[in-house]
Amino acid sequence: MRDERRVDKRFLLHSWVEITGVDSSGLQFAERSRLEDVGDAGCRFSLRGAVHKGSVLGVEPLGPEG
Repeated sequence: MRDERRVDKRFLLHSWVEITGVDSSGLQFAERSRLEDVGDAGCRFSLRGAVHKGSVLGVEPLGPEG
């Protein structure tokens, strides 16, 4: 059994979003991704590059076609 640390309910959601922020090299980026799940405290998605823990990222919903 997996050790689940989250206390909020998570909902599976596969919607397209655009993620903006600053990568671990200090460069601004904008990247399209799919949400994997969402909850009251946040959402989960994958990025191609790394960002620092605690970074502030923008999450913009996109239309159904991405």
